[in-house]
Amino acid sequence: MKVNYKFLAVAAISLGLLWSCKKTDEGIASKDSLASSAINGVTLENGYLKFNDQRSFDSISTVLISKQGVALEAWEARFSGFKSYRTVFKNIQDEYENVNSSESFQAFKNKYSDLVTIKSDSSLTYKFGSPLSALFTNAKGEVKIGEDLKVYTKDGRIVSSVNSSKTTQNAMPVPLIGRLFLNTYYNGDSKRRLHVELWYDEVTGANPKQQQGRFYLAVTQEGTKTFGGWGANETDLSFRNIYCPIMHQSYELLLAPIRYDYRLASYDAKDFKGTFIVDMGRMAGYGASISGSGSINSRGVPSAPQLDFALARVGSGGWLNPNIPH
Repeated sequence: MKVNYKFLAVAAISLGLLWSCKKTDEGIASKDSLASSAINGVTLENGYLKFNDQRSFDSISTVLISKQGVALEAWEARFSGFKSYRTVFKNIQDEYENVNSSESFQAFKNKYSDLVTIKSDSSLTYKFGSPLSALFTNAKGEVKIGEDLKVYTKDGRIVSSVNSSKTTQNAMPVPLIGRLFLNTYYNGDSKRRLHVELWYDEVTGANPKQQQGRFYLAVTQEGTKTFGGWGANETDLSFRNIYCPIMHQSYELLLAPIRYDYRLASYDAKDFKGTFIVDMGRMAGYGASISGSGSINSRGVPSAPQLDFALARVGSGGWLNPNIPH
């Protein structure tokens, strides 16, 4: 299967998901059938997206993750005056390509210091949230679900406001939610590099039984810029024989975790630019363990090592490789 992408910041695939139990996204049939219902379930309010309720958010956000390039941008364009953080970040990346002197770098840094983080190697990364939350938050990190206004902050928290009453939770509680690993591979002349990241996100409602978790891979190719540093560049991405057994603990079945198997036999994204999300699906409860294998390569980094990992959740201590003594 070949898919063409031009000038986009984030895309996603949600293919080949095999469940050993009933799938949680029963109401989602296809992207086309949800085009109108997605609009019915969300409106624009004060510059951020407002989803009718948690159910609407669950369904529509899953559709956004599965949309590709032009389809994602077309959906966002229906809300006049709204720009997702994904779009803002992409536009900043494009502008960064024109930075070619110390003076222009300093001007760029001053202009966007509140929106992106410039790392020590001069590459750009998100100032708040994650590749996933960037799809539905605005440039202030805001999104509203029902009457709950959530704000992703720059210090890694989510501040919720319901009827002017505020509560705070860690967006990436140390270190259970967020990026679980980052592997970086370079090509022969070290002018191209491929980032392969594993992320885990959780959504917790007022009722603990509403808790849901989601694992996903985020893949980005970067190239060296003329004026130092690194920037995302256009490439072809290749995914082969991705297999990830996942154990999730459901609040409905406390005696034993439920196993989900994610498989992606073959997928090619051609002329892609930005962060590519491989979504493994939304699952009830919370993630207990995940392992994975397969091959992820790009045109610029064609010989990245085979993907091979295993992680298990250990109480509040984070995620550890269960095969290595600790």
